[in-house]
Amino acid sequence: SPPLGKEVMKPDYAFIRLKTRPTRRPLEVSQKGFPDNGQVTIFKLDPGPDNRGTVKKASCQSIQNSIINPYFVKDSYPLILVTGCTVIKGNSGSPLLLNDGAHGIVSATMDVPRTPKLKDKFGASPPLKFGFPSSAFA
Repeated sequence: SPPLGKEVMKPDYAFIRLKTRPTRRPLEVSQKGFPDNGQVTIFKLDPGPDNRGTVKKASCQSIQNSIINPYFVKDSYPLILVTGCTVIKGNSGSPLLLNDGAHGIVSATMDVPRTPKLKDKFGASPPLKFGFPSSAFA
């Protein structure tokens, strides 16, 4: 989306027109938040060449009380942290699902260089990839 002005945060949106009416039930939206160490499913669109992308399914883990996001300390907090799946630029807007519906959407991503402690825990390379979804449409 084009910038609206000098705001730090700029809206990013897309409209999709379907050729046919869906036959599936709409996705339920939950405001229960994300449990610590919960398994989360993400359906994301990875950008590709020629403005085409590929829809992919991935499993992630929600992590509370992390130095990467010290503000995610309760299931219901608005900005959460997920790891264990690759979240890249272009995945914004992808839903994060638990067994009872959509609990949030991807809003940001970050690569974290491996410090000595992170190398001990996760190995030497590559950088750790973290996703920052907004929780449950709070």
